[in-house]
Amino acid sequence: MVYLIHGDDIIESRKKLEELTQNSPWVIRLDGKNNNLSEVLNAIEAQELFNDKKTIVIENVLGFGGESIKKLIEIINKNQLDGTDILIWHNDNLTAAQVKWFKNAKPLVFSLPKLYYKFLDSITLGNCEAVRRLLYNIYPQIAAEQIFYSIIKRVRILLIIKTGILEEFEDTKKMAPWQIGILKKQASGWQKDKLVDFYQKLFDIEMRLKTSQLPMSLINHIDILLLQELK
Repeated sequence: MVYLIHGDDIIESRKKLEELTQNSPWVIRLDGKNNNLSEVLNAIEAQELFNDKKTIVIENVLGFGGESIKKLIEIINKNQLDGTDILIWHNDNLTAAQVKWFKNAKPLVFSLPKLYYKFLDSITLGNCEAVRRLLYNIYPQIAAEQIFYSIIKRVRILLIIKTGILEEFEDTKKMAPWQIGILKKQASGWQKDKLVDFYQKLFDIEMRLKTSQLPMSLINHIDILLLQELK
């Protein structure tokens, strides 16, 4: 069986990925950014003496790029090995055309609600109360960790917008013009030094989060930071 797991709700899509692998006796993990096509072929053909079932996890499938991804799709579509599950995981929404590449795959989509993007788009100076109301409209349905890392990404993108050289950054070079337009409007409500300060404070919280040194819940830290930075 081939599963295509994607969507911008990364927390939930990762949970599903782990759920599908937890009972597999043999899991082979590959990554489009770090592995090549030969390694995928070797994984599909690999056999183990006491295991007749294996699960192959392929993350960042678009990282293979160019001719490699075409060959990979062909290999996956032709895969008829008994006892082999292939789990393709992508950390964002795939387009309808990209989903159709994998003809025999079962798509599992984990999308964030539209209100979530309204929250991110509203993060501007002077908009503190509206942003905090939206925060508690999306939490706890959306995990605090997901919210936190999305804020980091948004502030990073706003800093990139301020540079004016969008084509040099992975976060922005493939964005549609309408997306760039929304971000430019949002960035215009910020001074660069304020964004840098905001980003540094997010980084400080992230370091304490990773070392289990936050004195209170992550959602409270997010709330207080928004109160401090957006007032």
